[in-house]
Amino acid sequence: MKVIKIRAKKFNERPPEIFQPLLWGLKWNALDAREDKEDIILAALNYGNLKHLRWIIKTYGKNEIKKFFPIVWKPKFIPNPVI
Repeated sequence: MKVIKIRAKKFNERPPEIFQPLLWGLKWNALDAREDKEDIILAALNYGNLKHLRWIIKTYGKNEIKKFFPIVWKPKFIPNPVI
């Protein structure tokens, strides 16, 4: 029988201060790392640097972050106009 170990992610109440410029549209004091996960991950993927990416990987895990790639890098198809 295989035992699968699940690594528990530790959540602080808020992300580190380096996220404050990325999340300027949200109330910083009301921000919660668990409840506002989508906003935090999308902000880090769109506007963050390596420190932001390392924190979201450590906090949320790679599998959770992969769910957001279709949202961030959604391909745009523009057909050629018919003349």
